[in-house]
Amino acid sequence: MAILKAGSTGKWVKYLQIFLGIFSDSIFGPQTEAAVKSYQKENGLKVDGIWGEKSAASAKTGSPSEASAGIVSLTGVCARMCPSAPFLNVQDAIPRLRYYLLQHGCWCSEMFLMAIATISVETGRFAPISEYQSKYNTEDGGMPFGKYEGREDLGNTQEGDGPRFKGRGYIQLTGRDNYAKFGPMIGVDLLNDPELANDPNNAMELLVLFLKSKDMQIKEAIRKGDLTKARRLVNGGSHGLDKFEKCVKAGQTELAALGDLESYGLSSLSGWASEQSSKTQA
Repeated sequence: MAILKAGSTGKWVKYLQIFLGIFSDSIFGPQTEAAVKSYQKENGLKVDGIWGEKSAASAKTGSPSEASAGIVSLTGVCARMCPSAPFLNVQDAIPRLRYYLLQHGCWCSEMFLMAIATISVETGRFAPISEYQSKYNTEDGGMPFGKYEGREDLGNTQEGDGPRFKGRGYIQLTGRDNYAKFGPMIGVDLLNDPELANDPNNAMELLVLFLKSKDMQIKEAIRKGDLTKARRLVNGGSHGLDKFEKCVKAGQTELAALGDLESYGLSSLSGWASEQSSKTQA
């Protein structure tokens, strides 16, 4: 196999990053090097930050890093929450979701559940997509996404804004105002190139930032079991509510079964996790 080290790029770096449970961007940078050193130290290998034959061989029998073990467990949780989603899509998305939730200070049980359930409802396949034409956005025989034209609540004030700023990504970001607001927050010009909202990294950060903009309301709604309100905070209505509720409830059961969520860095600010665990054990 090829030796992977600082500066390496490509699919093998991505697979290594997924194995180590870190953000997978296919670039062997400082974070990947640190994760490799951590793995090497935990498995009695020479700590040089280079993934060579001995490190690769140990991966077949050695213990995964703490981060990797957590990612594997949470990937399983997500797969069971979203049984119809292709597992490879879930496996690819979870390290990315964890990275951005941590980066933006949103890594807790409520936001994890909200993100997973939202992705499940909005995309179905757990991959960023463009909005399909439907009765909700297009008049029978009318212009595609014509129902979004002239919508001042979406900031669609120019001709063609409806189809140009249709829903995209994991969150289905919609409307000129949202593209204008969130694009600069991730350093991407979404107004001039809306399709960039479907880039997996952009799409995940957009999801997290959108949820973060309503994080206190979301956390309160999830804690109180008001899933109708939680869904409305993202969708503005009740579209997909049944699927959303099933996904969140399945996730609550799965997280409670994991036991000590602090080992995953997922301790809830409200103590929700311990309460759920107690209910499960009762």
